Amino acid sequence: MKEKRILLTAIGSFSARAIIKRLKELGFFVFGMDCYPKEWVVNAALVDGFIQVPLVSKEEDYEEACFSIVENRGIDAIFPLTDIEVDYFYKNRRKKYEEKGIVLLLPKGDLSLIRNKYLLGRNLSLSMEKGFSVIEGKGYEEMDFSEPEFPLVAKLKSGRSSEGLHYIHSEDQLGFFLNQVFREQKEDAYFFQKQIQGKIYTVDLFRGESGVERALVRREELRTGNGAGTSVRILPNEALEKISLKLMADLKLYGLVNMEWIYEEEERCFYFLECNPRPSGGIGFSEMAGGDFVGFLMEESFPKEMQEEREKREKNVEDKMEYLAKIRYGSYGKVYEDYYLSGEEE
Repeated sequence: MKEKRILLTAIGSFSARAIIKRLKELGFFVFGMDCYPKEWVVNAALVDGFIQVPLVSKEEDYEEACFSIVENRGIDAIFPLTDIEVDYFYKNRRKKYEEKGIVLLLPKGDLSLIRNKYLLGRNLSLSMEKGFSVIEGKGYEEMDFSEPEFPLVAKLKSGRSSEGLHYIHSEDQLGFFLNQVFREQKEDAYFFQKQIQGKIYTVDLFRGESGVERALVRREELRTGNGAGTSVRILPNEALEKISLKLMADLKLYGLVNMEWIYEEEERCFYFLECNPRPSGGIGFSEMAGGDFVGFLMEESFPKEMQEEREKREKNVEDKMEYLAKIRYGSYGKVYEDYYLSGEEE
């Protein structure tokens, strides 16, 4: 394969290490960037080049830095790893990047709908089957606050991951939250759902325009405060894989995404939580288990350059059943135990 150069954003993020590893195995030159200096980013030692860039919230400065890297380093594609960067590149994809011949490794589809959790839930309600459901959401004007059923969850209608999430367990907490919303004049920004208790399931998904579809389910046993799994169990769950891929199809969504569900044991029901248009933080678990989601994405994005890899895969894995037979189901964990010298003082 003629070497292609990938610019990987936010290489200090949870998913970066596994993605760097797989890209390099596939023969890509990986250039990394992050808002923190090289000495603070352990994954900077794994990439072929690194540069510190401004925060994406400083859009003009961030854009200037990206264009500089693209032009000076001969970058062929940009792979955003965090929500805020996905949103930036989605907004600017055609006018500022694709016209320059840069491949953006983003899902194809209406990502503005994916970001609107309120509308997304309503749109997907008709796609659900027995044993699966959305959690009914009500806007401020639709709520009956005289007889609320606790616990409640208040969410931003358009928010990323757990941004703007509030758990409300009493009338006092509800009153405090509503007063805050009134002061900020954000009544229309939030919607409300009942809080479901249960285990979180993450489904890594790839759906290609070539017809390739892959899904892998893991149950999150231990999670960090911001929702990243550190101990998981990868499970064969054909029904959850099937419904997740069906939702992707109904949304006309292609590429690499992940969906989160929560299982309510008494109701024996999986409730849809969200779809994230990027690799999941725990994609390394799926890669280790044999779910080559990064490989599928690169084969779809660079069909000519990846022809040899595709032929090798097709020779070894003739159909989906053989692919599933190679998945290593079981418990997986992520640990942080290495110390490293990032920069020695003179």
